[in-house]
Amino acid sequence: MKTITVVLVCAAAFLVLCPTGALAQSGEELFQKAVQLETVKGELEQAIGVYKSIINKYASDQPLAAKSLLHMGRCYEKLGKEEATKAYERIIKEYASQPDVVAEARARLAALAAGAKVGGGLTAQKLLSRNGNFDYDGSWILTPSPDGHWIAYTNSKDELRIRNLESGEEKELVPAEPQVENGTALWSADGKRLAYGRLDSKTKHGTIEILDLVSGKSTTVLNSGEMQLDMRDWSRDGRFLLCTDRQNTLHVVNIEDGTVSTLSDSVWWPQRASFSPDGRFVTYASGPHGQETAYIEPITGGPRHSFAKAQENQSNSYLHPLWSPDGSEIAYQQPDGIWLVPVKNGEASGPARLAYKTSTDRWICGWAASGGFYLTYVDEKSVPYMVTVDPTTGKPSTAAPETIPDAPQDATDFAWTPDARHIAYTGWEDKIKVYSIDTKIMTEYNVGRRICYRPSRSGGAREVYFEVGDPATRKSNVSVLDIESGKTRDLFPPMQKFIFSFSSDGQRMLAVKGSQTGAEVTVGRVGGTDGRLIASGKMGFPELSPKGDRALIIRKGEATPECGGANGFSLWVVASDSSATRRIASAWGISTAVWDPTGRFIAYLAQTDSGVHTRDLRFVDATSGDQMGNVLLGESTGVRLTDWSGDGRHVGFYTTEPWREYWVIGNLQEGGK
Repeated sequence: MKTITVVLVCAAAFLVLCPTGALAQSGEELFQKAVQLETVKGELEQAIGVYKSIINKYASDQPLAAKSLLHMGRCYEKLGKEEATKAYERIIKEYASQPDVVAEARARLAALAAGAKVGGGLTAQKLLSRNGNFDYDGSWILTPSPDGHWIAYTNSKDELRIRNLESGEEKELVPAEPQVENGTALWSADGKRLAYGRLDSKTKHGTIEILDLVSGKSTTVLNSGEMQLDMRDWSRDGRFLLCTDRQNTLHVVNIEDGTVSTLSDSVWWPQRASFSPDGRFVTYASGPHGQETAYIEPITGGPRHSFAKAQENQSNSYLHPLWSPDGSEIAYQQPDGIWLVPVKNGEASGPARLAYKTSTDRWICGWAASGGFYLTYVDEKSVPYMVTVDPTTGKPSTAAPETIPDAPQDATDFAWTPDARHIAYTGWEDKIKVYSIDTKIMTEYNVGRRICYRPSRSGGAREVYFEVGDPATRKSNVSVLDIESGKTRDLFPPMQKFIFSFSSDGQRMLAVKGSQTGAEVTVGRVGGTDGRLIASGKMGFPELSPKGDRALIIRKGEATPECGGANGFSLWVVASDSSATRRIASAWGISTAVWDPTGRFIAYLAQTDSGVHTRDLRFVDATSGDQMGNVLLGESTGVRLTDWSGDGRHVGFYTTEPWREYWVIGNLQEGGK
């Protein structure tokens, strides 16, 4: 998503909108309704919404608010979400007058920390996350040893390593070599060997190796040539490997004689697949990515039986079918979570059930002895940062950018309020989240739209401007959320391919119509059709100044010779009445820019040189063009500016970073029965 960031105005006090009909109910009646949603109907997300409304509306009723927060934490636990920990920690911090609830919150925190089984339900424990001390960017699958104490993986350097999950001890088993790629590793059933693939990146020829963990010696069991096999499972008797290739074909490799038999085509190569524990059957998913069907097929050949299909528009998830260790069920994933289907004699023997609910992209790694499984969350997430600025001079601090605390993981844009006491976040969903810097409380507003993004500067003290997009019609509009009533209204009817920016008083609007190759920029009154054309042609995303008297525009070309001339980028300031145009900066790869709240300075992102990925954040006087300083951001991908805080002290930006987390889900089979 391409963004232009403008500033948000929001009140210092706000309330969550209660569900329809809730205003006529007492707090206790609402609580009973939420409990019924949670325990009887199993509608956990709806229950969370009601609990939140109780906590906000009846904050002075400490017993009611505390027990609502406790139940909300329970709901988050059942959904496998980290917000459960935050809910329990908040109880301990804010509700000391409720000792019984605090005691239970402490018990829940201890259980979560230990990954302990409580009440026979599911448990979810994070074992690893990507950080500076653990690099597994290059491997989506972290394969667990049979006892669950170790994982095997290849890192971004193509080193094959194992790591002890308890002590953190790491061992390099196969070093990186020039022009050699080490693939996914699989453990033998006794945990004494690892099978892994190797590929010569120059000749494109591969081999399958088996490493003896006791002696440290590797043996080549197959020269796979140009097949480029990726291993998916190792049979329990150690005789067969299940592999996919880059031509989307599933193969069974006989380790004893090196023969390769094709089981199925149209198996998207990253898909997981597995043997049944008795070695008689194989489960896999076949078909175009996003339209796969999961099958069970005899390893010796014969009719296959389907048991699951990818849900419509499942473009970011794989079915990844995996057989349970006891052979009674197969786990597979859908966008809404992990499902289990009972199996018997090579066929599904009953309906599937949702065993673990999560909307996050994941990669099932293997079954755990606790009746659950290991999985890796695989994604990219936007991480918000801020750079400290002197508001009087427009000069940045020499300190490195800081991450913004407590930001939601699903956000894609944010903006400060003019008093810099709140931050509003939007993402790829119908929610706006407002964080109070003083109280450290995040309040969520469901605005009833499909996608909302780009929180914007507005003139109302209790209003949030945001853009609404409809992918079906490809139209967008600006709506306003009243944070006291929770109601929304549209500023004007939806428009085709428009980008919006507003003045601080909410009276003037900048709009961009058309594509980047033929855009037209106009400035006029909000919702009006009489805007003045101030620029046209190919350009980056413009932004209106706080007073509405000027706009900044990014163009490809027209840069100074030392910044690339026609191949560089230029930053321009244009008067809203089109009376004056001034180039104030040139650089390689200028991407996004924002005004400071007074309109005196502009911050913009640029490449440090031609053809490099390193970027810096630069500051310029919007009138004179004097450069005020810069902050080196390093090799950042997907970085974009979002806002300059209302007090002038911070410039915010997002950068896209890989996100990898490794979890164990316990009691999966027992908890779902």
